[in-house]
Amino acid sequence: MEDLEHVTKSDVRVNDVDLGIEIMSSDESIVNISSDNESVKSIDFNNTDIRQKLSSSHLQTMYLLAVLLLLYRDVSSADVVVGRKGNSTVLQCGEDLGDEIITGVIWKIHHINNSSCLSSYANLAKRGLQINNNCNTRMTLTNITLTIQNTQISDGGNYTCEMSHAEGTFFTTTILQVLAQPSVSLDRNSDGSLECRAIGGFPAAEISWIPHSDYINTSEIKDLDDTWTVISTYKSDGDNVTCLVSHPTFVNGWSQSIVLSGRTHYFWRIIALIIFSCLVIGLFLYCRYKSKAIPM
Repeated sequence: MEDLEHVTKSDVRVNDVDLGIEIMSSDESIVNISSDNESVKSIDFNNTDIRQKLSSSHLQTMYLLAVLLLLYRDVSSADVVVGRKGNSTVLQCGEDLGDEIITGVIWKIHHINNSSCLSSYANLAKRGLQINNNCNTRMTLTNITLTIQNTQISDGGNYTCEMSHAEGTFFTTTILQVLAQPSVSLDRNSDGSLECRAIGGFPAAEISWIPHSDYINTSEIKDLDDTWTVISTYKSDGDNVTCLVSHPTFVNGWSQSIVLSGRTHYFWRIIALIIFSCLVIGLFLYCRYKSKAIPM
């Protein structure tokens, strides 16, 4: 079996320039594995002529390089789309080709909860339009557009699209991130502590307090719809306390202050009680003094 004379790696650049690997045998036959933002060309490792030129170790190396190349393509060319829980989300499989006939589109979907599904259609000359969808009914496929109605947190994940037409097959990878805005409130408990809540957010909201206290207790609870409820309780001797809530859906954050006026009233009650006690004692002593001063 003839070994490779040399293995060379072509220029490796990021973003819109090809990442290619060139393998050249001694008889100058070349096998290329390349990737860019639009396409991936693969190699048939079962080809007899290629196997005659490559040793087992070289075949294993080519397998590894091909896998790494495809992984690089998925990460480097991925677009990020941010959706909102409850709204409609639209994903595009590449650019609109106008009047050019698309023979097939396949969406391979891997959700954040590790579930996966497939949505595809094929425009066959003899059978017409064939649609296959084993995803949930909220997802509809129209030409190169995938629409998700009433988007949920569980819809987030990796969406890889393969679009076929006359010039070949093109790949597009989209990462869908779904956000849910929390409902926030600040209340006082019966024991005098403050409680700040951020309900139904995704990701979980972050709660902080001004001024800081050593008696802050924060907990996170995951709800059935994959959103998070964050509850933070606060105890302090301060008179003016502010709860701060940060979340990706808040442009400037959320904050609310509360004045612990009950503590101030309690202070003045003590002062009034002291003054009243002094008056009573003074009156008692005065009366006693007057009684002793009157002659018998």
